[in-house]
Amino acid sequence: MWVNPKRSKCILAEREIMNYYFEIRSSNTYAAYTYNLDIGAHLHEEIEAGYIISGSSEIYIEDKKYFMTSGDFYIAFPNQIHRYENSKNLESYITIFSPQMIPEFNEVFSKKVPESPVIKGIGENIPKLFSIMYSECKDGITTETTRGFILAMMGMLMKHIKLIDLSKCNVSALKNALMYCNEHYTEPVTIEMAADSLHISRSHLAHIFKERLNTTFGKYIAKKRIERACEILRVGEKNITETAAEAGFESVRTFNRTFAEIVGISPREYCKKRDARK
Repeated sequence: MWVNPKRSKCILAEREIMNYYFEIRSSNTYAAYTYNLDIGAHLHEEIEAGYIISGSSEIYIEDKKYFMTSGDFYIAFPNQIHRYENSKNLESYITIFSPQMIPEFNEVFSKKVPESPVIKGIGENIPKLFSIMYSECKDGITTETTRGFILAMMGMLMKHIKLIDLSKCNVSALKNALMYCNEHYTEPVTIEMAADSLHISRSHLAHIFKERLNTTFGKYIAKKRIERACEILRVGEKNITETAAEAGFESVRTFNRTFAEIVGISPREYCKKRDARK
């Protein structure tokens, strides 16, 4: 997923699956400017943080909803289940970066989580850093410079965040289910296999996905596979057949149908758009 050269030209591309209009990828970092944050529940080992320039949106951590509006900063720590809904008239910066970029905060990221993912009253400096980092990425940015931006941002931000011990947060069945999906979605996995591995009943697992995520296990796996396929196709080093196999699809026909249902265009059309942007 990550690009790790000493110096690399940032990649500017649409990311249809997450409704990002612009995306920059450099070093261990994604930096993006978006008009729509809305994306379903997910978790990952990276930190996800952003700033609302204008408009509003909602962020959920587990099942708890937080409202965000102009001037708010938002953050999700590693392996926190989060999703976004109801983006309205939105403009936002967002970045996703590995904790390894700033080892100075390892103790915090491994043992703490924010009491609230939304931080208000952060002043002007952090928004300026987002703007500068995004602009710098367009022209190419070194790993050291990227780390400098992120370290400065987190250093200023920490005085505004109230942290609580991770041990006080329950590891939910939903988190275990999503972690299982993250590890196995490219395999021929079924809900029965997942339930057996998680030591819960099939009906209980189906209920978790329906009630907590408003989807099914199968649809969630399909979306994970399509997200991965989009990442592969954007790089452009593999053809559609190879992409389908690597993303976990047993046939190109199923891949093409699922891709069109979720993204809205065929994989071939997606590649044509990619090539037109180059």
